[in-house]
This record gives sequence, C-alpha cells and structure tokens, in this order.
Amino acid sequence: RQYADIQNAIAIENKIPPLFPASFPVANTNWFDAATRPGEVLNRTLTFSGSDKTSKFFLSGNYLKQTGAIVNTDFERYTVRMGAEKRFNEKLNMGTNVYGAVSEGNNSDFGDNILSPMFSIQTAPPAIPIYNADGSYYKYQGKDNALALLLEPTNHVINRMVNGNMFLDYEIIKNLTYHFGAGAEWQENIEGKYTPSTLVAGAALKGSGSEENKTYFRWSTEQYLTYKFNVNEHAVTAMIGTSNQKDTYERLRAAGTGFSSDLLTYHNLQGAAVYSKPETEKTETKLTSYFGRLNYSFNDKYLATFTIRKDGSSRFGPNNKFGIFPSGAVAWKMSNESFIQNLNTFSELKLRASYGITGSDGIGDYSYMSRLTSWGVIIAPDDFVAGTEPANLANPNLKWEETAQTNLGLDMGFFNDRLSVTIDAYKKRTTDALLNVPVGRWWGFGTQRVNSGVIDNK
Repeated sequence: RQYADIQNAIAIENKIPPLFPASFPVANTNWFDAATRPGEVLNRTLTFSGSDKTSKFFLSGNYLKQTGAIVNTDFERYTVRMGAEKRFNEKLNMGTNVYGAVSEGNNSDFGDNILSPMFSIQTAPPAIPIYNADGSYYKYQGKDNALALLLEPTNHVINRMVNGNMFLDYEIIKNLTYHFGAGAEWQENIEGKYTPSTLVAGAALKGSGSEENKTYFRWSTEQYLTYKFNVNEHAVTAMIGTSNQKDTYERLRAAGTGFSSDLLTYHNLQGAAVYSKPETEKTETKLTSYFGRLNYSFNDKYLATFTIRKDGSSRFGPNNKFGIFPSGAVAWKMSNESFIQNLNTFSELKLRASYGITGSDGIGDYSYMSRLTSWGVIIAPDDFVAGTEPANLANPNLKWEETAQTNLGLDMGFFNDRLSVTIDAYKKRTTDALLNVPVGRWWGFGTQRVNSGVIDNK
C-alpha cells in the first residue's frame, strides 16, 4: 500500500492520473520470493578401473542435476568415459578413449547472465498481484509481469556429444618408431523455443515457436616416424609426419506463428498458420599438414630444436592453399657447467633464444570465393519470386596470415627451485593480417576480406 501511495503522489505532482486508483486491487507481492528458490546440485560418479603388467582399463559414469535458484531453470547431464591401453609385445602398444554426454536445460536463454531476469524481479511493483481472480497472469499497463516472463516461455536445449580416439605405436627397428592416431567427434545441439498466447508477445502472434538443430562432426588422423640415437654425449631425435582434419557443420531451423493451442509448444510447428522461411546451411573445412622436427642435445648442456611445417587449408584458394612455417630454438643449461655449480647459487640457470613463424586461417569458410545467398521479391500480391544474390566480394588471392616471433629468455632457480625467476624479451610481428577493409560501394559491398596491415607486439 505504501508503494502505491508513493507512486500516486508522484503522479499527482506530474499532473497525470494516479497509477493505482482507489478501485485498484492493491497487493503486497514479494516478487523475489515468488521467482526464486534454493538452488540444489546433485552430483554422482561411479568409476571402475583395473590393470596388469601389459594392460590398463577404466570406465566411469557421472550424473549431474542442477536446480536453478530462479524458477523454471534446470540442468541435467549424463556422461560416460572409457579408456583402455594394451602392450601386446615389446614393439606394439595400442590404446583408445571414448567419451559420451547428453544434457538438457530449461530456460537458459540468458545463459550465465541472470542480470536481466533479476532486474525484472527486483523492479516489479510490489503493489500489483501475480494472478487475476480467474488464475490468469496479471498484466500491468499492458505488460507481462516478471513471474509470467519466467514461467511461461519455453526454451529447451538438448546437447549430445560423442568423441573417441585411438593410437598405435610400433617399433619398426631399434630406435625407429611409427605412431598412428585417429579421432572423431560428433555433436548435436537442439534448441526449441515457444512463446505462448498467455504472454503479450505471444498473444499478438497467437503463439510463436521455433526449433533449431545444429550438428558438428570432426575427424582427424596423424602419423609420424620418430628416430632416436645417442652417440657418446650427443643425443639426436628426428621426427617426420603428416596430419589431416575435416570439420563439417550443418544447421536447420524452422519456425511459425498462429497456433490453435499452446499445449504442444514447439513440437507442433506443422500446426502454425504462418510459416517463417526455413533456414539451412552446411560448411566444410579441411586442413592438411606435413611436419618435421630435429632435436639435438650435447651433454645435456647445449640444446637445439628445429621444426618446419607445411599447412594447407581449404579456406584459401588453390594458389595460396599452403603455407610454410619454420621455427628454431637454442638453449644453454648453464647450471650444468662446473663454473656455475661452484658458485652454489643457482639450482637452475638456462639461457635460451628462439625464432618461429606461425600461420592463421581464422577467417571463416569460403571467404576467398564468391558466395550466394537466397533472395526473393514479391512482384504482385501472392506472387513471390525466389532467387539468389552474391553474399560477399570474392578475393582469390587470400593467403595465410603470418606471425613471426623472436624471444630471448633467462630462467633462474634458487633453493632447489623453491624460488624461480624468468626474464623474457620478445618481439612479435604479424604480417598479411586477415582483415575486412572498406571498399567503394560501386562493388556492391562495403567491405572485402584481404591480407592487409602489420601488427607489432614487444
């Protein structure tokens, strides 16, 4: 009542009609109590494992259930993980890991940010009731109340994921080992939304529903040969290999408005009176790499590493698909020198220097080519002509963005490495940065993806 009196007094001062006239059924609603509850978490895990001289095995399962502190927010997840490794003989070793998870969540539209619903709850007028006498939600000044906005919409999210990988190590001859690894991952995300006619937005459309399905699939393989040999104080490790990866993404969305009933929510999209334009898309990305590495150590004092990679990405055109990226590093473990040991000061002292070039293809898919998107025109009542139009300005000359970095460092350890100090100086320069730059509108677009600009970090 006090809130209503204050608001009426403010209205009188502003020379507007009172917000809560004498006929208004003034309530005393505690919106915070109505919209919140004690949050609860249930977490259960069961694990089995075993091993012998040549084998290891484990299996675990987990169940997680969270009851949100805000009403109508819940999360539930089941996970299973399994792994095994077997050494068949002195030459052959194999292993595998598999992981699967299924989760469901309700009303997670605001994600981890609860500021929006909490603001609506905290600022809701306490003088208005939650429900009308007939049980319907009370609307104030033509707007839904804070509790209705929490309880009535449907936002149901289902996530499913399975991934697995395996490896094989085989010693072909003494010191020469072959490694093969492969993995795959599948994910599915289903999100269903429905705004019922009990809400203002839903009443205007007689219910609004949508469902979106996204799937991701990735497979990858790698194989390499490693050769190690030691001669007196010299230790050399050489490795050469290749890897391949492919990512596929698909999306499907359907939506509609004008439902005869809210009972089936988004599970009855075929019952919509008005259909929204369906949306579908599919993208594929491929990455192929060839690499080599050489490690050298002399008496565990002087260390050197040299690597080279040749990476090919489907995100660039045929002329620039591959990039070559070398790197090298040297180090001097001064703490292994007798004149440093005689100082009885350092438990670790290492001077190091490195230089390397890395590449980036983070531009999205198909940026180098001209893509098409759907476009339609209504040329007469009930006469829709579908078509396509360019979606971007092509650039077949796109190539890898390159970052070169030089680093000098000194690592120091004292008191048996209880105290560590590291000093680093570096210079990093990115060239051929992949950027969207403005172009003349006569091209039909405002920007074009190009290799442009230099970025320095020191």
